[in-house]
Amino acid sequence: MTKIWAKVILEQRIVKSYVYKSDEKFNPMDLLNYLADICLHFDISVPVILDKHLKNLFKFNMTKFNKSDFIEPITFDNLVINVIE
Repeated sequence: MTKIWAKVILEQRIVKSYVYKSDEKFNPMDLLNYLADICLHFDISVPVILDKHLKNLFKFNMTKFNKSDFIEPITFDNLVINVIE
């Protein structure tokens, strides 16, 4: 089972929070699919996934997307995702 805790951060505060759940085993290479579902829930655009995001996900089970990772303008500072084991 996959659980991902997603948080929208504005001025160092969590303004939105969501736990994404899937019956499939977690696969970091499916990050785009997970993000698409999470961003649909938050009604925000999907960020660009870079190597640093995958490395942080592999190493720390967590990654952070900043304003520069989004193509469209956003009204928050960060999108943080944590994989919950």
